[in-house]
Amino acid sequence: MKTNTLLLLLLLPLSLFSQYQPTNFPDLLPLEISTPRSAISPPSYFMADQGSWFGFALPKQTSTNQFASFIGPYSMNENPRWIAKTLAAFHLINADNNQILTSTSNSTHSFPGRLEFSMNYNDLMCTIELIFGSDHTALIRSTVINTGEETKRIIIGWKGELFQNSNHVLVEDHLSITFPNRQEVYTVKVQGDNRIEFPTDSTYLITSLKPIVLKGKALNICSTLISQYDDSDLASLESLKMEELLWNTSVSFNQYTKRWTGYVSSIATRLTHEADSLKLLPLAVKCIQTLTTNWRTQKQGLPHAGLFPSSFYTGFYGFWAWDSWKQAAALAYFSPNLAKDQIKTMFALADSTGMVPDVIYADPKENNFRNTKPPLAAWAVEKYLNLTSDTAFAREIFPSLVKYHKWWYRHRDNNLNNLCSWGSCDGTSLAATWESGMDKAVRFNNLQMVKSSENSYNFTSESVDLNTWLYIEKLKLSSIASKLGKKSIAQTYATDANQLSKTIIKSFWNKSRGYFFDKTLDGKWIEVYGCEGWLPLYAGICLPEQVDAITKTITSDNLFNTYTPFPSLAKSHPSFDPAKGYWNGPVWIDQAAFAIEGLRNSGKKQLALKYLIQLINSTRMAEKGIPIYENYNPLTGEGLNAQGFSWSAAHILMLLVKP
Repeated sequence: MKTNTLLLLLLLPLSLFSQYQPTNFPDLLPLEISTPRSAISPPSYFMADQGSWFGFALPKQTSTNQFASFIGPYSMNENPRWIAKTLAAFHLINADNNQILTSTSNSTHSFPGRLEFSMNYNDLMCTIELIFGSDHTALIRSTVINTGEETKRIIIGWKGELFQNSNHVLVEDHLSITFPNRQEVYTVKVQGDNRIEFPTDSTYLITSLKPIVLKGKALNICSTLISQYDDSDLASLESLKMEELLWNTSVSFNQYTKRWTGYVSSIATRLTHEADSLKLLPLAVKCIQTLTTNWRTQKQGLPHAGLFPSSFYTGFYGFWAWDSWKQAAALAYFSPNLAKDQIKTMFALADSTGMVPDVIYADPKENNFRNTKPPLAAWAVEKYLNLTSDTAFAREIFPSLVKYHKWWYRHRDNNLNNLCSWGSCDGTSLAATWESGMDKAVRFNNLQMVKSSENSYNFTSESVDLNTWLYIEKLKLSSIASKLGKKSIAQTYATDANQLSKTIIKSFWNKSRGYFFDKTLDGKWIEVYGCEGWLPLYAGICLPEQVDAITKTITSDNLFNTYTPFPSLAKSHPSFDPAKGYWNGPVWIDQAAFAIEGLRNSGKKQLALKYLIQLINSTRMAEKGIPIYENYNPLTGEGLNAQGFSWSAAHILMLLVKP
């Protein structure tokens, strides 16, 4: 009896752990796509992992087929494009008559971090799986099972179909593919002895030299690598790593399963009671998939790994500052090392004054130092520290946080009253709107720019969101300093935060309107009902009567209580334009999350839950095959602009888990 009880206790954690394996979360994202017509066809969707700079998708299927092909890769290097329709289309050849077999049925599925293609040829059953074995290499495992009794003689083949003429040559035991006017190199390496043929300048065939003899009920496993490198020298340096991946397929797949199961379990065990009751774990997993698809490793001018806002809009192929802070805050829940890299990357590029650039790219010539972005850095670091207890990193980054925080008061405080303004380093109002993160928002119309210091020009207004974020940063700097044993510094920031909270209420609270608004430097209200006005609710600085007034405002049907709740501009405003307005109407998930968390933290938990459910249901983001968008139409719930948007996924994830 005791032995059986002990065995049950040993098996129980394994059974619980198994429910978090990636196979339990199929087809969450729209990874089955139409084959691109050309190299420059827009990337509708694809899967990337491990920080790779290339990705693959699944083809839309017919009932029968000769080839099991993964579409792509799509390259996210310079001049992004589809490299090929496929670099490795799997097929079986009857060794007795040299004919390519046609499947009787086939199916495709995607799982977190894995693509799968299954084909049946009467008594032969094939499964072809693709994962990323590293940031440079996709690993394909093909398994052929003879389900019948009779012995089969087959040849395994792979076909590549490129979008443009290339230089593909056999280098030792693998295929090397280069392209005119592109630096990157792709290699294709198939396990075993193979014949490689080049029917045209854009196609190749790889076939096993000897037939594979499969007795009844026997199976054969063959591995193939597709690797991408910046140049041939790097490909040569990585050759041993490629060899190890090729001959240790089972190890790589086990590591993949362990890693993704770890991602899922770290979130599943932190779900709020409400999220668990609503069975929202698959949505949380979709958020993780979205974030990892946008993960890029260190490259050229990017000193550490980080995330693109979206892999599906080439204008977003860089690391933005406030995106990075939001992404890092969410990554800390399931991939803390990546969260740390994301933070380190942005501060590594800060200038001598402490300013973090707006955006950085692999090519440093494209970096934007015309402006910075909203200050959420200490907010992200404190969340990372609370989740990891990594005081070594906090101690390392703390001086940069302090320097960046001081930068705002040295360069964005027009009249030295400890209230800051959005601005730019080049004197343009366009860059100042970029700095706010709310490009061309209505509240910035008709404002002028004034010079406040050398290379610093600011709007003739003071903004409630900027100063609220600076209040939050002071609180987080105080918290971090306290955990590092810097008690005096912690007390100073806490005192400063308390004083700033009073100044924010005094300066930006409009009692007659029941809302927070920006003000011009000469004290005039900028009465635009925008998402910036509910940030003090999120920050927890509102008096009880202000909490009630803001709640009334943001739940008004004429203002922010739309079909998809909490648009960036009130529905009643003449400039409200969800389809075209960008920040003049669409619902941004980060701002909606701040509203929901503000309600939740101020004691209105049921109301917060109501709006969380409304946000999720109206956008259909929890449904299979529906991506997470950059923003949403508040009147219809339609996803707008970029698919697979990082900070949308980050904030949904943070709404579903315990702090």
